[in-house]
Amino acid sequence: MGSIDNNKNHIDCFKNYSMLEAALEELVNEQQHEIYGDFGSLIEQCGFICSDFENAVSHCINIAENRKGHSFFLIDPFRWSHVSMSSIRRINTLKGSEILYTYMIRDLKRFVIGKNGIDTVNFNKILEASGYYESENLKLFDRVSGQRYLRNESLRLFRDKGNTKHIHTFSLIPKGYIDVLYYLMHFYQNITALQVMKETLWKYNNLHHLFEFKVYGFGLKTIDYYEQQPKLDFCIESSLENHESCINLLEKDLGQNIRNGYEATFGQICNDYMEKHHATKDNFEYLLINRLLQYKEIEIIIKDQIVREKYVQNLQKKDIIRCTGNK
Repeated sequence: MGSIDNNKNHIDCFKNYSMLEAALEELVNEQQHEIYGDFGSLIEQCGFICSDFENAVSHCINIAENRKGHSFFLIDPFRWSHVSMSSIRRINTLKGSEILYTYMIRDLKRFVIGKNGIDTVNFNKILEASGYYESENLKLFDRVSGQRYLRNESLRLFRDKGNTKHIHTFSLIPKGYIDVLYYLMHFYQNITALQVMKETLWKYNNLHHLFEFKVYGFGLKTIDYYEQQPKLDFCIESSLENHESCINLLEKDLGQNIRNGYEATFGQICNDYMEKHHATKDNFEYLLINRLLQYKEIEIIIKDQIVREKYVQNLQKKDIIRCTGNK
């Protein structure tokens, strides 16, 4: 684990307060510590770097490359200019990498997007954003469609320029406001990372969330809520009612597309639909096995054989899902 900050006071606070609160005080000395757990013996070590992120990121990337394991970067810049698209792209190129990144969209809207000053020039250079956020009608958008445009452009930018295979976003809005302050963006290379995050949200989170298809993200009391036009409104927690609502919405989208001829492996279905829905992997399996297969609307092909419902307990990535009679 490593921490980068160009302010020594922040580093000291992290070492002397945050690490202690997290019961990680033994790692403050930056030495290697051997621990024992469910996976046997592991080595833990924490480093602290007082430097600008751009000056230190190569060192962190080299460590991750040499270790050849999973890497997780939590990037919370004070300003958008403190992290370049080049650095994000290099991290995303690492096999098994994930990034959790705070993106201050409200400041960009106030000082950069639609402007012609030096901030816009620097933004386009550092985040390679020339050609993005350029709608002439941005000022004419109503609040909801304008916010939707900003998020979709942000996703397009980081997918195109950041070498980001998958993105999931949370929109954070201060209490009493209706504009998004910043996006908490989760970049990941494997859909399993999103599956784990969703399962954790459903299991432990009882915050009030809203979700909108084709915007791809959760939001804390989002703009649609404040404008009294929610697209979907329920608590993200493991209650029967909430899971039922989620599966019903998934059926309207995925189920209808399968009926219209969409055919794919279960792994591809998760890749195509997981980012657009609250649904967990278990919800996908429930819809496909307990509804569509039970009602004989679909066929499931496992190892080149069409299988009957009673023989399907769970689905594997290579299992093929198709509409009944679609050959």
